[in-house]
Amino acid sequence: MNLHLDEQIEWCCELNERTYILGITRTPQLIDMPALLGRRYDLNNMFCAQTPQEYKDLFNYMLINEEECKYKSNLIF
Repeated sequence: MNLHLDEQIEWCCELNERTYILGITRTPQLIDMPALLGRRYDLNNMFCAQTPQEYKDLFNYMLINEEECKYKSNLIF
């Protein structure tokens, strides 16, 4: 899971270091929606959630859809 600070969600200031580390190591990301994310990454390559319920649902989805996690993590590059 990858969560950002409120200021990172509200305006395009930065992504946390974890976003880049998970991307470079091709680790599937369950991430919130920081404002800068769509400018740095293709959102189709990640599992993006905007609410706690979406996080929970996507987390459970990822657990049972290993092939899609592999597919999305290989699309990052």
